[in-house]
Amino acid sequence: MSTTEPGTHNGFVRRAPFIIAWWTDHGGHVMNYALGAEIHADALTLSILEHASSWIRVDELETLLDRWPPSRVRAALQALVDRRMLQSMDRAPPREERGLESWRGWNPAAGFFHRATRAEKWEPVGPGSGPPLVCLDDAPPLGQHRPGDRLLLPEFDRHGPLADTLLDRRTWRRFGQRAVTARELSTLLGLSFGIQQWMVVPGERLPLRTSPSGGGRHSLEAYVLVHDVEGIPSGTYHYCPETHALLLLDGTTTRADTERLFPQGSGFDRPSAVVFTTSLFGRVQRKYDFPRAYRVVLLEAGHFCQTFCLVATSLGLAPFCTAAFVDVAVERLLRIDGIREAVIYAMGVGSRPVGQTWAPWPFDAELPPTSPPAFASRFAARTAPGAEPARELVAPEVVVSEADGDP
Repeated sequence: MSTTEPGTHNGFVRRAPFIIAWWTDHGGHVMNYALGAEIHADALTLSILEHASSWIRVDELETLLDRWPPSRVRAALQALVDRRMLQSMDRAPPREERGLESWRGWNPAAGFFHRATRAEKWEPVGPGSGPPLVCLDDAPPLGQHRPGDRLLLPEFDRHGPLADTLLDRRTWRRFGQRAVTARELSTLLGLSFGIQQWMVVPGERLPLRTSPSGGGRHSLEAYVLVHDVEGIPSGTYHYCPETHALLLLDGTTTRADTERLFPQGSGFDRPSAVVFTTSLFGRVQRKYDFPRAYRVVLLEAGHFCQTFCLVATSLGLAPFCTAAFVDVAVERLLRIDGIREAVIYAMGVGSRPVGQTWAPWPFDAELPPTSPPAFASRFAARTAPGAEPARELVAPEVVVSEADGDP
């Protein structure tokens, strides 16, 4: 079988397996979401893609598309092969397409979302930065979403170790000079990502960790960039949750390397340690062969990140979390392919700056003003001056009618 260039009469082509199309006011668009390649699509392009659902000879395509001149069809075919919308037998499929074949039932919904939301660069962050307003209709503010009658709840308990930790948790972007200790990092990793028990169920053994995982799949892995941790050399490590150990991947990782992973000026490049969570999607795909499972992976990453931030807060450290990182640069550093295993979330930790209760911005020493929610005055009214807030929980007391939502 001959496999010459598609412009000749004995070449074979077929539509790339990860093609989607949509229309705007400016016409049709076609994307190979495995590669991020996008083109405008005219009637000839769409006809070629429709007829080339499986391997087909170029001369057969020309016959099927006889409403267009053969020279135009051949030129369009060559352009589609060059733009990777068509596969040609004389070219091996790209690595990204071969990798996404393993996603099976998750495509196109989850595969498209995964590939289309990867970041290859970020604009610098600083005062006045941020995206322009693109939504013309603002959503209602938090607390004013729906009108109607409100049943006022009793005072909730704001005291105790857990409540103190929850109320103290903030995202920090400036860090102190003190190094994080090896014991502190060990506690963070062990309580956030370590396997606490194994549970045996029919057919398999499932890990139990401190955060939930859909279906007990536990696809998340943790990688640690150590910069300033007492007793642990700087470098990039893979955390091993079964043995509670760090596997060194690269002992040459510097702060400059970390800086290139986050937007310039974000403040996330100066902590003592950074943790990236990745997902080995095959662990989830083995059980759930539908694209909604991708949402479960993202939810799981949020669970683990909040656990990490709460543990760090309980240790008196300054945690942060962000999705603002350059996917391709992180995955290159971690030596993962971005398809079978991809980075999902970033978090990190440092010591707290001396005298600071919170450092929300890397570029501003002033704390933004804060104000209490409406319920604070209602609870305070029940408490005598100088006394401890009431901790007993009482029955709901008032029904408030509000036609237009909270004031």
